[in-house]
Parts: sequence; C-alpha cells; structure tokens
Amino acid sequence: MFCEERESLCRFPLLPNSAGSQRRAFEDPPKEVFPSAFASPPRKGRRASDAVVKKTTKLSMGDRRGSKGGAVIDEGATKLRRRKSQLIDGKRDGRAKEKEKPRKVSAEECAAEVESKSKPDEGKKKKKKPKKKPSMVASIRPTNMDSAREAFFASDCKTSPAFEYSSSSKKLNEVLAIWSHCSFHHLGVATKILDETLKRYGSETAYLEHTGGSILSEEALLQQVDSYLQENDLEGKVDVAFNENALAPAAMGGAHGSTLIIGWPIRQREHRFWGVLNHEIGTHCLRRLNDRQQCWHKSKRKRKDKKKNEDATDCVPDSHSPPAFRHCLRTEEGLACINTIVNQDCKLLWRPALHYYAVCRGAQLSFADLYGDLARYIDDPARRWEQCVRVKRGFEDTAQIGAFTKDQVYLEGAWRILSEFRDLKFQLLYAGRISLDDLPRAAGFADLQVVHMPAFLHDTVDYRANLAEIATENFVDEVTINRYDHWICAARCPSDKGVEIDDDMEDDLTVDEAF
Repeated sequence: MFCEERESLCRFPLLPNSAGSQRRAFEDPPKEVFPSAFASPPRKGRRASDAVVKKTTKLSMGDRRGSKGGAVIDEGATKLRRRKSQLIDGKRDGRAKEKEKPRKVSAEECAAEVESKSKPDEGKKKKKKPKKKPSMVASIRPTNMDSAREAFFASDCKTSPAFEYSSSSKKLNEVLAIWSHCSFHHLGVATKILDETLKRYGSETAYLEHTGGSILSEEALLQQVDSYLQENDLEGKVDVAFNENALAPAAMGGAHGSTLIIGWPIRQREHRFWGVLNHEIGTHCLRRLNDRQQCWHKSKRKRKDKKKNEDATDCVPDSHSPPAFRHCLRTEEGLACINTIVNQDCKLLWRPALHYYAVCRGAQLSFADLYGDLARYIDDPARRWEQCVRVKRGFEDTAQIGAFTKDQVYLEGAWRILSEFRDLKFQLLYAGRISLDDLPRAAGFADLQVVHMPAFLHDTVDYRANLAEIATENFVDEVTINRYDHWICAARCPSDKGVEIDDDMEDDLTVDEAF
C-alpha cells in the first residue's frame, strides 16, 4: 500500500514556483488525492461551494507572496507547511539553548562587557534631577574678584571696579529690587558703637587682636570645631569645608545647611572663634535642625496637605492646621549676632554696626568713595575692600550709588531682641526658624520635647544676665525700647508686608554667610 501511494506521488506533474525553479506537485497536492487529510467537511447550513470560495480567496491572497503564476494552494497544505516550519523552529531553539553553556571569557572581554552595561542606553531618556538653584548670595557673588581687585588697587583706589557675574542681569535686578531700600533709622546708634570701639581700642586691628587673639591654624580650628560639637551633642551632624571664594570668614551652607564653610585663607581668631561657632552652629544649624522636627516644616506640611486632598477634595484649612510662617531673617541674624558675643569680654556689636553703617554710606557713595569713607573705621586695606564688595555686590557698575542692603538686618534684628528679651521664651524661639512676630502662633503647635538647645542656653538666668549687659553696652536704653514697637523699613522685604513665603524662598533669603 505504501509503495503504491509513493508511486502515485512520483507521477504528479512539476509546477513552477516563484523563483523560476521546479517543485513537485506532492508539495501542494490537489484535494482529490487525499481528501480526508486536507479538506474539512462543510458546516451545516451553508453550501460547500461557499466554503471553497472563501478558502480560495484567503489562499489566493497568501499565494501572491509565493508564486508568480498565482496558483491556488489548498488551505490544508498551507496549515501543514506552517506546522512543519514551527517544528523546525522549535528544534533550532532547542539546539540554540544547548549551545548556551558557560564559556571562558578573557579579562579584556569581561572589561568590555562591564563597560558596555555600565553605559546608559541611548534610546532611553533618563529623568534629569532638578538642579538646585543657587542661593541669593551665590547668585550675586562677582566672578572676576581677583582681576577687579588688582585693577582697583592699581588705580590708587580711585576707579570703581566693574563686576562680572554668572547670573543674568535680570536675576541681579530681581535680587536688588528686594534689597535696595536703605534704612537710616539706626545709623546714629551704629556710629556710636563704632566710635566707642575705637575709643577703647584705637583701631579695628587692635580691637581684633585684643579681643580675638592670633589667627588660628587649620589644625587648631578643626580641634575647636570638634570640641564644640561634642559639648553640644552634635557629633557627626556638621561637616567642615574651606572655600577660597567665600566673602564671609565663616558661613553655614551645603545641600542641607549642615556644612560649616570657612573662608580661605583662615581669618578666624583664637578667642573669638568659639563665638563664631555659637553664631553658625549654635544658632543657624540648631534652629534648622529643630525646625525639621516640627509639624510646620515644609516636608511634613506637604504630606499632610496631600493626605487631606486624598480624603476630601473640598478640604478647608482649620485652626488645627500647622501654620506657614513668614521668613525670619532679622530674628535669625539678630539672635546669631547676640550669641556671638554672649560669652565674650567685649560685648559691643562692632561688626553688625559696621555692616549697617557701610550700607548707609554705600547707598550714597560710589565704590571708590565708600572705600575712602570706611578708612576711619577699617584700617586694613584688604578688610576694607571686602566690606565694600559686600555693600556693592549685585551691581555691575559700582561707580553708581546704591547698596545691597541685606547686611542691615544684623543690627536691626539684634536691636529688637535686646529690647524684648525679658519676655522671650527661648526654648520656643529655638523650636524652629521662627520670627519674633510668629512666636504666639507657634506656641500652639511647637513640640518643645524635641527642641535641641545649645550649651550656652542651658542656664537661662545667666543667659538673660548677659543679654542685659549687651543691651547696656550698645545703648539700648528705656527710651529706645518704648519707641521700638514695630519693624523698621517694612517695604524692604516682602514678608514684612504680611506676605507668606515658602521655605524655598526662605532658604534663598536666609543667610548662608556670616561674620
């Protein structure tokens, strides 16, 4: 039987294929040869001719890809060939899997493979991390400081320098628009403090040497920082970095405000550096760390707002919602200035008074004229240059009058705290970055159990006694206290108008520089 079927297959005629070669008819046998193997019986309810027409149409469309003559191929043969190709592909996959065995790889090939995997895919777009915008002080720091200094001193200090910046003119104008209004309210008391200092010590250099001692070495400075952190239980929470481009001798900065940036070359003095640490770490750093533990902190407030939005779309803030405080720049800097001298023998606010006076004079003079005017108080040319740069930063043409007035907040903030310290609750003041005006609002929300107080405030009785002495030394008399019942120069800062600003703007305005 088998032989007869084979002989009949061999007698089938040859048909042309698409490549012009010959193929045997048994590859595409007609329905009459093996009707049971290829053709399915027609379904009930329709004619067999209809089924044949539909099958023929489908096969004709498929056959156009495979034959020139357009021969009609039976559907059963097409299924058979498709099944055969699947079996062949399956065997090939099996052989491929058998070949995938561990192989020895040379060191060069391994290195090349690791390098290729470490490279990011060109087709995939990686999400770019948002760049942290530079702080306000960084955006107005001149980039040509060295060349401008050389040109200024080469002109015998007669030609005002032209400063260049990495920020655009639009950004500079925005910053100066915030800090362009100069207050003269405390100019008289600032001049009295400066004159009293010169009366006692003769010059600024003599004052710094007498009250500060010699300039610290790097090793001695780091030892003092370690001792301070240990005394205040802050080990491992503050880093130290040195920066050649820093305008301030010391400042708190970094991504999270936990890096103590020291200007290089070091200008810190032996007996005054502990007060600088009170300013930077004992005030700025601790208030920032405490603020993160409170319910009003930005991240916690956002999470609570998000939860409220999920619970109810028509959520209305109630009296139990954590407040969003206005920025606390004057309170922050005033408290830091007081803490700088709280344990010093000389309790004159020399540097806040000098900053205030320089801004007042810079608002009326050019850079060169201001440099000459400050000679009465600053005898060292290098320090006088730095003070003029602080006042004129943000200006491209420093020959014009005008000043960056932010440095006035030191004396303004210190003056108000000294006028109100008898009624202040210092633990609440240290609960976060809170201004004096917001203390009543913060009292109902602050968690005082988590407040980390500095070592110099463990004895509040002694601390208040020191503040009383500082107030007397700096002419804060009863007449001034009674007269000082509101913030001065409310137009200078947006928040003083009652406009609430978020923490990002507060970070931009809050000091990242210091004495």
